[in-house]
Amino acid sequence: MAGLLFYALKSSGFIRSELDSRAGLDAIASVRNLQSNQTGVSIDQAMTKMLNGARESGNLVAFQGWIVRPINGDSRRVRVLFSYDEKQGRRQAEWLVSLSDYTIAPQNELAAAVSKK
Repeated sequence: MAGLLFYALKSSGFIRSELDSRAGLDAIASVRNLQSNQTGVSIDQAMTKMLNGARESGNLVAFQGWIVRPINGDSRRVRVLFSYDEKQGRRQAEWLVSLSDYTIAPQNELAAAVSKK
């Protein structure tokens, strides 16, 4: 019985387990276009500058770039991540984005360091 109820709710769209691709792209664009803590520099430009610094120093191992991840059980918010791997380990900035009003909050130290306060 419970399985039938879950199936009916999921089929109707009431329960969503996947992120709408347009909403995901909009969330990434919202973070990328934010003003960073550097005058005249967007968060995207600030993160690209960090990535290029790792590449130029020879520390860059791998690059994932911008991705969006849904939050289980919460269809109104997503996590937007920018990450790359250096020889010393992974560098990842994470922001929480509300899909209803596109408010954005840094969720870790790296995101807070580049975000305008």
